[in-house]
Amino acid sequence: MTTSTTPPLPRRKQPLLNCAIGCGAVLIVLIVAITGLYFWAVSPGAQIPTQRVLGPESLAFLRIEKIGYDEGFQSLAAEILLDIQDTEIQRTARQVPFYLQWLNQAQRSTPAEVIRNLERDLPTDITLTVEAAPDSQTPVVAAAVNLSRYPRLLRWTFYWIAGQFSSEMQDFPGKVEFVENTAVWAQTPETMRIVLDRTVQVSPKAGASTQILQLLQSADPRWDLYLAAENREGLMQEAARLLQQLPEDFPLDVSPALADQLPSLESFWLGVDIASKELVEVQWEVTAKSELEARKWAALIQEFARINQPGPDNPLRMESSVLREGSRVSLQLRFSEVATAVVQLAAQAQAKAEERARERKREREQQRERQRQLEREDQPPSKP
Repeated sequence: MTTSTTPPLPRRKQPLLNCAIGCGAVLIVLIVAITGLYFWAVSPGAQIPTQRVLGPESLAFLRIEKIGYDEGFQSLAAEILLDIQDTEIQRTARQVPFYLQWLNQAQRSTPAEVIRNLERDLPTDITLTVEAAPDSQTPVVAAAVNLSRYPRLLRWTFYWIAGQFSSEMQDFPGKVEFVENTAVWAQTPETMRIVLDRTVQVSPKAGASTQILQLLQSADPRWDLYLAAENREGLMQEAARLLQQLPEDFPLDVSPALADQLPSLESFWLGVDIASKELVEVQWEVTAKSELEARKWAALIQEFARINQPGPDNPLRMESSVLREGSRVSLQLRFSEVATAVVQLAAQAQAKAEERARERKREREQQRERQRQLEREDQPPSKP
């Protein structure tokens, strides 16, 4: 009986084998480390619910939750973004040689790609709160945002920049902090302290008004956007001032009488449900200080619905109904063919912007021509 044995490797080959094994192990460790770092940077990690920045002292708030994952919003946003993309491709087609036209078409996104980008890039949770400023009559704002990607990397980068460029960061508008991996911004340092205290507070302070928190708890889960406000600390007066300063090309016509009537409210809330790319439902409810004021509000809201009916300057198709019960008045709006209307409004806004740019260019040219004319008149006549 014979046995075969593998001859030992020559001495000169063993170091090469050990080196290859060592390099392979280092490469595997490096790949694992890079992969782990990537998933650490991309994953959201620990985050707090952004509504924890709200408190009984809050005057108003705006909530947007999981908007990137809402099927109605996805279809509406994809339709609008793809239309804008097609318009841009058509606009630049004349500037591209015919043999490179295929590049423009290759860059066009598909609806699935747009939806995937919305899910990836949009925040999963946003809460904006309006607070009373102790040393000013103008309310101040704070916000909390949960990002779906890169919140850990953003947190690390922000604190690194703040440490390296502390003097330059003093000019940064407001103040930014991170609670876990939730980004919190406040307009003033005092507001930031109040908001951060709320994130660790178990229950509202004793004796504090909880009407604003009741408005938060009464929100319909199907609403993609929810806005609520309580009339305290001059908030409605400030809101009336802002409504009176709306630009002329604002899609909805808000009468001065409606803005002037805002201080007569106790509170209001507004919910928006994007059901599909062609249907958006809005419900707006106001609570007046008395039934007399509620009757005035019912008349104003009916007038608001009437003057915002579709027309040449307003392609939004709208159905409305107004209901008054005691001191409460509710308005229900149904907007149809929304995507088409938004595209038309965007085209109208772009055309107006281009016309204003041309008008400013003509005014500058006329001003330069007048300046040259004055310079020629000031020159002394030349001697013969």
